[in-house]
Amino acid sequence: MLFSKNSAVLFDVGGPLDTEVRLVETMAHSIIDALHRRGIEADAARYARAVEYAVSTYAPEDFPAIVWHMTGGDAAASVEIWSEVSGYLQSERRSALFTPREGMRELLVSLQSRGVALGLAANQPSSALEALDAAQLGQFFAWRGVSGTLGYRKPDHRLFLAACAGLGVAPEACVMIGDRIDIDIAPASQLGMTTVLFKTGHHRAQRPRSWLEMPDYEVSSVDELAKLFSAW
Repeated sequence: MLFSKNSAVLFDVGGPLDTEVRLVETMAHSIIDALHRRGIEADAARYARAVEYAVSTYAPEDFPAIVWHMTGGDAAASVEIWSEVSGYLQSERRSALFTPREGMRELLVSLQSRGVALGLAANQPSSALEALDAAQLGQFFAWRGVSGTLGYRKPDHRLFLAACAGLGVAPEACVMIGDRIDIDIAPASQLGMTTVLFKTGHHRAQRPRSWLEMPDYEVSSVDELAKLFSAW
């Protein structure tokens, strides 16, 4: 794909833009502490197995799936723990948990200077936009719609199509960069977008369920992503 005036790049937030290191650490500690307070055995090894379960089952929401696995499928306990943990997370300032990926700002500057339209395609609350602005990344995105403002979540095609419409480009002219096969790569591919899997975090080990979900490209760092773009 060669960039032109009709090209756009859509970014997921968690993974490509935010390393989510602080978010993941905060959630892990909060979940384990909540389990301990209820007398449920929990440690780092059990948590890691729960993460594997969430990824291998393609759970739409990984943290609730982690809680479910660690309670042994106890619905009442899972609901109670998740209500407590998610309530705590909402009370935290999203910007305090946001960890911008090193080198990303420079890459966004480069893409913008080439006339490439930039947009978001992310399952994030509206507070994520404040976090992007605080990290001095938000100003690069001409389309800032996220699930919290649009009312629907990936893999719903409407979220991607809203971004295309907002940027004034066809899906075939878009590159989608995300860290998940199931909710980023697969739906974007179905719409004809060029897809880039940014391998990081919980879903680094996620695999396509068929050749239809294979990404066009894979990267593991901003440097690799920059080299990929420089070749286009």
